[in-house]
Amino acid sequence: MHRAIHTAIAFALASLCLCASAGAEVVTIKIPHARAIYPTGLNDKGQVTGYYDVDRTYYGFIWGPPHGALVTFRVPGVEYTYPRAISPAGVVTGSYSTGRVPEGFVRAADGTITTFRAPDGRLTDVLGANKKGWSVGGYLDKRDTQSHPFFRDPSGVFTELTVPGATSSAAVAINRWRTIAGQTYGPGAISGFVRSAHGAFTMFGDDSTRVTGMNDAGTIVGWMRPNGPEIGYVRTSDGTITTFAAPNGAINTQVLAINNTGTVVGWFEDSSNTMHGFIRTADGTFTSFDPEGSVSTSITAINDNGVIVGMYKDQNDHFYGFAGTP
Repeated sequence: MHRAIHTAIAFALASLCLCASAGAEVVTIKIPHARAIYPTGLNDKGQVTGYYDVDRTYYGFIWGPPHGALVTFRVPGVEYTYPRAISPAGVVTGSYSTGRVPEGFVRAADGTITTFRAPDGRLTDVLGANKKGWSVGGYLDKRDTQSHPFFRDPSGVFTELTVPGATSSAAVAINRWRTIAGQTYGPGAISGFVRSAHGAFTMFGDDSTRVTGMNDAGTIVGWMRPNGPEIGYVRTSDGTITTFAAPNGAINTQVLAINNTGTVVGWFEDSSNTMHGFIRTADGTFTSFDPEGSVSTSITAINDNGVIVGMYKDQNDHFYGFAGTP
């Protein structure tokens, strides 16, 4: 057990009206001395987690309700702390590293940090977590030097997985029913997999399929590159895959997250090579999204209340986070 190093610090929040809809409001998250801010997750209470860069050292942060405060932290003694998700109880799960050796951590709501690694492995990288505090990721096995998926329950029990027929793989998302989604890696090929709570594996996608998220209905999202440009996809629990690209000649489209209403978010690159955020509802309605002053936008997460988080770059190459309801 380690006690988190955390400090509540003053920071500026600028309210921005980002679209024509009544009541639309998003705030920019600015942290003093930060070179860049990367929000990675939020819970249904509106608490945001992520990481930020100060002189090439990466710190974790939590921002939002109940008091709008910002708390910063890092795993003691390391250079890089990367939160991935935050539960409704305020528990943050992620990875940390010194140099290029990642391990996992869980930060309790009281600030206590517990670190962990695979019992028979190294390079344990946490990639996702569900609302109940179960986490998933990949680890490098010492015995065969390949990446394998894992899941870890809130009590600390670590379970290693083997994807049938895969030489290297990692788990990316886990929902409340403990269905797990991830991807396999092979020479020149990446494809998706889903594992039921009972242990049955199903492979899906072509040789360029990335998995980025899943909701409680078992709908999986991500992106693939079947014929050159990157396109987004939504895969429902019955195996039906719907692909889409942003309108008006977008070059690339990547889906990064989905909520329980089936709304997905991510980014697309237009014909002038500019990145824009987007929101696509379950009926296919597509809306592009850019904070005021942005020259590059990515939406990284959305909760069940429709609150989004992400990051943007301004014309001076400053990177900020943002959160709110567009």
